[in-house]
Amino acid sequence: MMKYLQSAVAGLLLCSMLGAVQAESINERQYQQDVRIAKGVRSGALTHNEVQSLRSERREIRQTERQYRADGRFTQAERVAVRHDLNKLSRDIYMQKHDDDVRGKD
Repeated sequence: MMKYLQSAVAGLLLCSMLGAVQAESINERQYQQDVRIAKGVRSGALTHNEVQSLRSERREIRQTERQYRADGRFTQAERVAVRHDLNKLSRDIYMQKHDDDVRGKD
């Protein structure tokens, strides 16, 4: 009985911590994407228009996340939607940094 109780408590702790880690990972991803954009600016790999577009996309994601969290809950479906948007932004950053456009041409 004691082993069952210990396992149940450990499982509950793990589940509660996982929710916090997921929220942190969203924030960490947003931070890392900001860093990637800044590196693209410094290296000249991103043009002014590309930076504006990426930052606009980033703002929209943050606004969506704020709206989701406004009711005090951040559901699994909402997390999935934000992660999906972050995945798209990550691909967009990669594509913009690796295209043939360079700063000074636009």
